[in-house]
Amino acid sequence: MDKFGTLGRPLLLLLLLMMMMIGITTVLVASTSAPLASMRIHSPNILQPHYFRGEAGKKFSLSLYLRENSLREYY
Repeated sequence: MDKFGTLGRPLLLLLLLMMMMIGITTVLVASTSAPLASMRIHSPNILQPHYFRGEAGKKFSLSLYLRENSLREYY
């Protein structure tokens, strides 16, 4: 008998398979709903950009996308 017991190894494999399925489902749901969510986030009527002061005194607007992170620079 190994250190996992009789049912230990199959249960660990089942747990690993379930975690992989949850991860794949999460990625698929997030990737299919990202464009709609990012359009809602960046609608000018809903959310105005927040400005940050950079090192050289430039203004930065931080844009949050669910698919990618981008930093737009304003002069």
